[in-house]
Amino acid sequence: MRRSKVRTPRGKPLIIVGAMAPEVVKLVDAINLAGTDRLDIIGFLDDDPAKHGTGFMGYRVLGATTELKDAYKDYWVINNVAGDMPTRQKVSRKLESLGVTRFPTLVHPGVDLRYVEVGGGTIIQEGCIMGPSVKIGQHCLISFRAVIAHECSIGDCVFLAPGAIVNGRIEVKRGALVGAGSVIIRDYTTVGEWSVVGAGSVVTDDVPACSTVFGAPARVIARRPPPEGI
Repeated sequence: MRRSKVRTPRGKPLIIVGAMAPEVVKLVDAINLAGTDRLDIIGFLDDDPAKHGTGFMGYRVLGATTELKDAYKDYWVINNVAGDMPTRQKVSRKLESLGVTRFPTLVHPGVDLRYVEVGGGTIIQEGCIMGPSVKIGQHCLISFRAVIAHECSIGDCVFLAPGAIVNGRIEVKRGALVGAGSVIIRDYTTVGEWSVVGAGSVVTDDVPACSTVFGAPARVIARRPPPEGI
């Protein structure tokens, strides 16, 4: 476990927002060990006061995100909030309103990104496979062993859970969550904004915006209003 103290940066000083998902620390370690970049984790920021001054993955929780306006101005910042995609989007917008402009793209060094476009602030974990002509937006979470086939378009703040498979020429719109082990099969299918594909589902038709689908084949089991403030 790492020492719980603030260190002098040896590379790009990185602040992680959200002391909740530990995988990001392991990913940064892999990137540094491979030499594809040099990111030095300074600590975490979290808007939960109960976490301030505590440790997470061996690093200190240094305070709230408002610290980015002063103490950590001009640092590199990654959004690690992963509870739900509307909240993740709101946090990303808050960071931008605080003046953050340096959002690294964190990609495991074993992932082949040739012929792939990836937006800033996106996290791509180990074992993912990306086909050619794939476009991935900003602040996405692409988890372990997810597969995105050729010519897919992935919008901003999308979460692909472990083992999710998105076949060719599919559009996954902003804020969608594709559950673990689910498969989106048919070419030119659209997964709508803020929708949820339940774990293990097989999607053969378009998924309406702000809905939850589940099953094999997947069917709509719930609908919700659009997220407020987005």
